[in-house]
Amino acid sequence: MDSSITRRDQPCWYRIQEVGMIAINDAFLINSSIYSLIKLYFKQDPCYVDLLELFLETTRKTEIGQLIDLITAPEQVDLSKFSLEK
Repeated sequence: MDSSITRRDQPCWYRIQEVGMIAINDAFLINSSIYSLIKLYFKQDPCYVDLLELFLETTRKTEIGQLIDLITAPEQVDLSKFSLEK
């Protein structure tokens, strides 16, 4: 999303030649799999709805945070503006 080359010292998934933009679909598959697993293991549990709401709310807040990062961060940071003296 932010055109990074690496994450945690590993190449970003989309940068792997065989993956490319399929990485977007992979992210959707991972996300939907979370809800399938919650349903599989917690459907009969009294906390099922609370658990679903927790994951949905966390996902929403993560997406909003990512959006804020993307629209507010400059593409190139001018490091000459920073020093130990400033």
